[in-house]
Amino acid sequence: MWKRVLTSGPCVAGLLIAFMSAGVGGGGWGCASTSSSSVELAPASPAESTPSPLHIEVLGFSGCPNIADTRANVASAVTSLALAATIEQIDQERLAAGDPRRDWPSPTVLVNGRDLFGLPAPRGAAMDCRLYAHGAPTQNEIIIALQSMVRR
Repeated sequence: MWKRVLTSGPCVAGLLIAFMSAGVGGGGWGCASTSSSSVELAPASPAESTPSPLHIEVLGFSGCPNIADTRANVASAVTSLALAATIEQIDQERLAAGDPRRDWPSPTVLVNGRDLFGLPAPRGAAMDCRLYAHGAPTQNEIIIALQSMVRR
């Protein structure tokens, strides 16, 4: 049984993936106002032993295609795998000029600070668009990459 809690400014319906297993203590949604959107996934019971939660950042900025699909596919993949994870949506244009996350192409998925698909950290300010084989990484591609990262 997993509890997923979305925290975001407007609690955008497309990002809401919060739920508790039906019929076991009810279910519920949680939204709190913050400056960035994130989804926190954790075991519903402290008695369950799980690895440390993953910190997933989906980096992007307006004008680049595939950011919405990437966000949705990441959320679906994490839910499908029932991972303990926090998903944070990062608007690169709102980051401070010296923040190294501005240098990654959009969209990029960082897991605990590393690119999900193995792209090395950029060595200079670029803010370019990133193209994947299918436009955006598919849910299945994300699942495979996340499983690989979790096994390490």
